[in-house]
Amino acid sequence: MTFKEFHPAPHGVTWAHYRQVATSPDGFDASTGYEMTARFSISGSYGQMRATSINAVVRMMPADCWVIAGQKTTQLLQHERLHYVMATLVGREMERELAEVTGADGAAVQRAANQSIADNNARALEMGAAYDDDTEHGADAHEQAVWATRVQGWERSGNRIRWP
Repeated sequence: MTFKEFHPAPHGVTWAHYRQVATSPDGFDASTGYEMTARFSISGSYGQMRATSINAVVRMMPADCWVIAGQKTTQLLQHERLHYVMATLVGREMERELAEVTGADGAAVQRAANQSIADNNARALEMGAAYDDDTEHGADAHEQAVWATRVQGWERSGNRIRWP
């Protein structure tokens, strides 16, 4: 199991990864869109199948990454980057979770893996929503620092997310 597919690297996100827009489609200054998926094989014998050769993939989606022209600040970039960093951490946890997926047959393993992927995508979105609420989309510098420290702690703890 090797989790190495980040597009771009989590802390390498820059404004170059965002397209400029004249107006906001949703009332915010920027948005970071990403996709979280996984590739894996299924092996074993009937009754004892499991997911193997697992590779979780988290990548920014250029069509869903935008910033309003004139709003490119360091503070806003740090806020948007942390959305992506959190998604990559959830992706790493998802990869470990997928390594535990077993089933009686390949279809059962596939269903369980698909559910794990869906659940982890939902978890990443819920975390992002809480992050935006707490930080007022990055405008609250104190709460932004609290979240940055929290995420750094998750990274230092072997990507073990303690939320909520």
